[in-house]
Amino acid sequence: HAMGVNCAVLAETFKILLAHEIKKSNINTTRLESMQLEIDHIAQIEYVQSFYKSYNEIKRSKLGLLQYDEEREELKESPSARERERETEREGERERKEVSASYLWRSLESLMTRTNADYTLLFRCLSSLSSMNTSSKALSVLIEEDCFYEVTPTTDDSSAAQDKAILSTVDTKAWLTWLDLYLTRLRREGRDEEERRKEQDSVNPKYVLRNWMATLAYEAAAKGDYSVLQEIEQVLRQPYAEQSSHMQQKW
Repeated sequence: HAMGVNCAVLAETFKILLAHEIKKSNINTTRLESMQLEIDHIAQIEYVQSFYKSYNEIKRSKLGLLQYDEEREELKESPSARERERETEREGERERKEVSASYLWRSLESLMTRTNADYTLLFRCLSSLSSMNTSSKALSVLIEEDCFYEVTPTTDDSSAAQDKAILSTVDTKAWLTWLDLYLTRLRREGRDEEERRKEQDSVNPKYVLRNWMATLAYEAAAKGDYSVLQEIEQVLRQPYAEQSSHMQQKW
């Protein structure tokens, strides 16, 4: 919707500029109207379609799916009582086996926002999940890899996960549900795991410039030490690559 509004504004701006320029020329009103309609078509239809086609391809790659399909449309004709009954019977099974890529994406965006997830790390970690994982195992991987910002301190020093985020019961259930749908979709597609990982890792960066990294760099530079800045630059030159253990631990 926002994209459509922005394109409409862009089209109106072009038409105003066009009308202003045409006043200086001999182009007649009919030709002007034709040109304005053409601008409308390009800005509000062709551009939007092109944008969403490219964006959907990016989303497909980030999720590691074979295709990016939209949510299933409702029956165009009013279904019979028997059709409605069969539809109800299949609904639960469809949620697990035929969930669309667009649904996975929208629900993931909502879930990441609600649970204060680190978008960069979480998307990167999706490639490390095996389609044969259980949802519980997959969630433990995301937590272990620090894909969530919030940390709940614990007084139990023996706990190996005391410095890891602890999700609420509600959030845990929501993530388990999403991961179950996602892993089921991966298994249904049957894509080669290594091929999927390579594609996901090529579009989901492991390293991005973060505020704390920039702070370290400019504080050191203020003291005449540019080595931190140079090291960060070296890391960010290959944001998608698995770098040395030293770089991984530090950045």
